[in-house]
Amino acid sequence: MNLPPAGRQPGSGSSFSELIKNNIHLTVCFTVIFAVAIAALCFSFSKKACAIVVDGETIAVAESHNIASEVIEEFAAEKSAQLSAHVIIDSNVELVDATGDAKPLDKTQLIGKLEKHIRYSVEGAAVLVNGEVKLALKDEAEAMGLLDRINDFYSKGVNCCVEFLDDVEIVQQQVSPSDLLDMEAALFMVDKGVKEIHSYTVKDGDTLWDIAAANNISVEELQEANKGLRPETMQINQEISLTKTAPLIRVVAVYDTEAEETIAPPVEKHNDYDVYVGQNKVLEAGKPGLKKVLYQVTENNGAEVERSTIKEQIIKEPEKQVIAVGAKILVASRGSGSGRLVWPVSGQISSYYGMRSGRMHSGIDICNSRGTPIAAAAGTVVRAGWYSAYGITVDIDHGNGLMTRYGHLDSAVVKYGQEVTCGQLLGRMGTTGNASGSHLHFEVRVNGAHKNPMSYLN
Repeated sequence: MNLPPAGRQPGSGSSFSELIKNNIHLTVCFTVIFAVAIAALCFSFSKKACAIVVDGETIAVAESHNIASEVIEEFAAEKSAQLSAHVIIDSNVELVDATGDAKPLDKTQLIGKLEKHIRYSVEGAAVLVNGEVKLALKDEAEAMGLLDRINDFYSKGVNCCVEFLDDVEIVQQQVSPSDLLDMEAALFMVDKGVKEIHSYTVKDGDTLWDIAAANNISVEELQEANKGLRPETMQINQEISLTKTAPLIRVVAVYDTEAEETIAPPVEKHNDYDVYVGQNKVLEAGKPGLKKVLYQVTENNGAEVERSTIKEQIIKEPEKQVIAVGAKILVASRGSGSGRLVWPVSGQISSYYGMRSGRMHSGIDICNSRGTPIAAAAGTVVRAGWYSAYGITVDIDHGNGLMTRYGHLDSAVVKYGQEVTCGQLLGRMGTTGNASGSHLHFEVRVNGAHKNPMSYLN
């Protein structure tokens, strides 16, 4: 009996090892083919045009996804180098297959598109004032340095106590690079403050000077905030804008200071009936004294708001001043004896109360030369300044709803809120406003309604 050779199975055309080798060869071939297919697919994908979508808007097309990714990485790296800080892209950026016929851009063009559309931020130190971000610096150390510099800026020496009136906090957070300030720029902002705009309603008796003074601004600043605003056109109930500067951080400083001051001489007054009421004449000049005063001063952002005396020492006593007080009444009586008011000036009446040329003339016009002194009965000044067609005008409130008006003055020597006595000088006759010649326009108003002045004059 003939046996088959050792290691060979009956009916087999090849050895077992040859079979294994053939199977391995097939597996390797399949793996290589799969790898080549994947590589080809990836290569094909990397070569596909790529649309860069920022916050839902396609901003550019790159030649491939790889190039788009590289450009975005280069953009972030370049910004980080420029700002010496790690940049985080805040925009939502997507890379998708491009559709349509848009022409791919080169890297320089792509960077330019990213500059215009991508939002990014860096980590910085935000200075919060009462919970609101007011400033941002590059790090916490610089922000702390800013607070120290503010303290030094408003300090008045070793015995000065400086405090923030606001809740000031430093927080590390992402901030826009455009909001980052250096130390000097931040100090300038704190010193300059921020502008706040408020509205004001003009009341009867208001002048530009009164409104400006009450709000600690100049007349020029008031007119700058209200283009075309002039004294002669200002109306009651008119809304005007007031622009004020408010501190970015409220800082209070309290300190002691010593000063030498003059002491005004005491005044001794004597009536002089050769001098008009409201005018004085110095008989003895007197001499001021001298004192040393220790004050405690409180400042808000560098502006003094309070000064109280701790102690004072007299160095030199003052010598008294003697003044002759005018007692001569500046009025002319016409002897009717029917009213409670005195004549404000002497002169001829050129126009009476009533209809004139088809229009109501609400007072009387008294003629005299320019500069003639004008007086009134006792009362309180409720207007002193330019008033529309009346020109320079003084209004006196005599109580119980009675008011007198003095228009077309050349000048006024009293001011709003001043108490005047009977016969006191108010101003001088002129031609201001709508006046054809030197005269006084005199009105009497009762509870706002004009009346015939002749019924109220003595």
